Amino acid sequence: MLDVLEPPADLPVLAPAISLRKAIGWTVATALVPLVGYLAISTIYITLWYAITRYQGPPPKSLILHAMWASVPFSSFGAVGLWWTLHHRRGRFSELFKLRGATFADILVGLAAGAAWIVIYGAVFRIVSFQQMFTVDMNKLLAIPAAASAAICEEMLFRGFVLWIIVRAGKDWRWQMAASALAFGFGHVLWGPAGMFWTAVLGASLAAITIWRGNVWAALLAHLVLNLCIEPGLIRNVMGM
Repeated sequence: MLDVLEPPADLPVLAPAISLRKAIGWTVATALVPLVGYLAISTIYITLWYAITRYQGPPPKSLILHAMWASVPFSSFGAVGLWWTLHHRRGRFSELFKLRGATFADILVGLAAGAAWIVIYGAVFRIVSFQQMFTVDMNKLLAIPAAASAAICEEMLFRGFVLWIIVRAGKDWRWQMAASALAFGFGHVLWGPAGMFWTAVLGASLAAITIWRGNVWAALLAHLVLNLCIEPGLIRNVMGM
């Protein structure tokens, strides 16, 4: 049954083969670069706020939240742009990030997967209530750029690029799923051990969908739907706000 996860035969890897060690190095870097960028931009944002306001004491939670919203789009798209700059000679943009043409079936799969994860977060994990998910207020609107950019860019990186680089190392879908899930979990180290684990589980499911569909669109749509619903409730609840 798991053979359905094999990439389609018409999905060639045009770039030359690389060693598994190099592929793992790029996978680890894919987790670290957006995280480092996010921390750096957040630190600059908070530092400037202190300099302007001359505030004394630890940063308010609301400031940290705003720094996160401001930094995620820049760090996410910055990482995608950097990876494209470094690898554009080895494959087209669509190949590097698995952005092949989406089909109606991809859209249906993505919507179904997103809905399933919304139920899991709301009814199983109970981290974000359904009321928080579907209440539209100013905080929800302010969180949209960060939620959307994270979903889009993380799928391009963790399901697009990571799968591409592991394929270049000659490894099958098991390695692809494991690498994608572990890198995705590690990239969310700020959530703590439990958050990293469940993020890795989410990543494994999205990797399976990407390998099955042969492109990243279904996983990207699922991730986008999930993020738009659970944010900013997820972050605010974790921060105790």
